[in-house]
Order: sequence, then C-alpha cells, then structure tokens
Amino acid sequence: MMVHDFKKYPELRNSQLQIYYLDSPHRQIIENFTAKVIKVIDGDTIKVKWEDRDFNFPIRMAFIAAPEIKEEGGKRSQQWLEKQILGKDVDILIRLAKKWSDFWDINHAITYCPECHDKNDSHRHVSKLNEDTK
Repeated sequence: MMVHDFKKYPELRNSQLQIYYLDSPHRQIIENFTAKVIKVIDGDTIKVKWEDRDFNFPIRMAFIAAPEIKEEGGKRSQQWLEKQILGKDVDILIRLAKKWSDFWDINHAITYCPECHDKNDSHRHVSKLNEDTK
C-alpha cells in the first residue's frame, strides 16, 4: 500500500478515506465547520484558523469570481471583504466538486458569516461587492 503525503495533500479524496482516514494526523474535513478568518488574500480567497488543525489554510469561496489583487478592482474587492469578515468566525459549507465527483472540494467552499447578514439575505453582499468594485 502506498503512503499518503499529508503535508503536501492534507485533504483526502472520498476514494482515499477508507484507506488512509485512520492514518491522518488531523481530522479530515468532510462536513461543514466554523473557522476564524485570519487573512483575506483577495476578494474571493481567505485564510482560516480552525480548532481541529494545527496549521492555517486557505479557502476559495464558491460562486464568486473576484478580480486578482493586481487586476483592476482587485485591491478594492480584497479591502471590502476584509471589512466584512476579517477576524470573524465564518461557517464553511463544504460542497461536492463538479470536476471530480469523488472529491470534497475544501478549496472551493461556501462561506457564511452570521455576524455580517442573515441567511435570508445571502446575495446582498455579493451584489454589493460587485457594485463597489466597478
């Protein structure tokens, strides 16, 4: 049996869970969780700290396409997102990736910040971000 490199690939694919789950040095992310935003990388990528991990890791938000930092509007979208969620706890909602049917896509998750808005108004901030970065 091959050995899995958890340093390079901390998350297991669904097909690997049965084989390597008990070998994992940390809890595998297979369900939604709450984490603290410690850095806003750009308008659609954050770095989080989670109590079940001894390292911080990035989350790319699903269904949002913000400009990169060096692109027009990139710095403004990052600053806007920082004002909204930096230092706050957010719910990370895991979704099944469309490209790889057997992979839980932690890199493209849906984030929800209870302090920022209520669940019935989830599209308001995305629309506001799009308006502010034009």
